[in-house]
Amino acid sequence: CRVLKNCSIDMVFACKHIFSLIMLLLVVATVVAQPKCKVEYFSTENGLSHQAITSTIKDREGFMWFGSWDGINRFDGRSFISFKSFPGDSSQLGNDRIDQIVEDQADHLWIMAYDRHVYRFDKKSEQFLPLYNFINHDRKQKITFSRILKAANGWVWLQAVNEGLYCVPQKDIKPGSIIAYKKGLAGDHGLPSNEINFFYEDREKKIWVGTPAGLGCLVPSITGGYKSSNINSPQIADADYTA
Repeated sequence: CRVLKNCSIDMVFACKHIFSLIMLLLVVATVVAQPKCKVEYFSTENGLSHQAITSTIKDREGFMWFGSWDGINRFDGRSFISFKSFPGDSSQLGNDRIDQIVEDQADHLWIMAYDRHVYRFDKKSEQFLPLYNFINHDRKQKITFSRILKAANGWVWLQAVNEGLYCVPQKDIKPGSIIAYKKGLAGDHGLPSNEINFFYEDREKKIWVGTPAGLGCLVPSITGGYKSSNINSPQIADADYTA
């Protein structure tokens, strides 16, 4: 019995050592498998236009773009180039404090600035195009925006401040080419409310818009734009949609 008891103790001791060895090997393997990371710090001393960075994207060409409190910055892995307005220059960027950057499929960046206006930046010509030249034309009340929602299918969707949605073509912007969707508009451009709670595009490219006054649906039209589609169920259409 004493021999069996000693054998049991030895086996438990051996198992503990084997378990400890396995755990040690796992820890070593995990440490070895971790990739080596190189952390670099960039500031205005390296060419960045401002220390405060508000937005970051990587474009299709591999460049990094940074929105800041003093314009946008392009980084190629080695150096920065900043794009902003200067006193007396020809830039149409009305405010250098950038809140959001979105890339489209036509070599443009869409910029929302602190002044709540949206600008299209052409990466080839390196020029800013303000949308208020087309949207606010002959309007007493100026339209401002809260968010760039999506850039896809040749369009850019903008959420206005209490003025519904605006659908802007990525190319060939001109008066009359920007489509508004809001409450009170007749025909194909109506929404249940001008206050937007959520915006979602499904696999069929339908746009679902949640508002406090119900759910709206915009479907692709044969002309290339979008039109409002009636939702048959009143219980679905009239509810308050927040997410």
